[in-house]
Amino acid sequence: MPTKTRRRRKVNNPLRKRRMTSPTNQGHLIDELESRQNDVLNRLAELNARVEGLLNECLAARDARLQEMDKSKPTVAPPMSSSGQTADPTVTE
Repeated sequence: MPTKTRRRRKVNNPLRKRRMTSPTNQGHLIDELESRQNDVLNRLAELNARVEGLLNECLAARDARLQEMDKSKPTVAPPMSSSGQTADPTVTE
């Protein structure tokens, strides 16, 4: 019985030497990468501004809620002495 020969599949090896591209093509690739990088940086700056805006809104809402809670708390009267008068901690009896 004859044996079948297997064909080897070409494997894309990143370590394999590649042909150098022309200097004009390299410049174009660098320009494209720089453009993409600038776009990503701009988008990150926009996202950062949105996050900071949301944080400021949340903090303002929290502060307003805390102020409302403070206003609605009953005020505590100073403690009374045994004689029924308000006790002043600075005065000794």
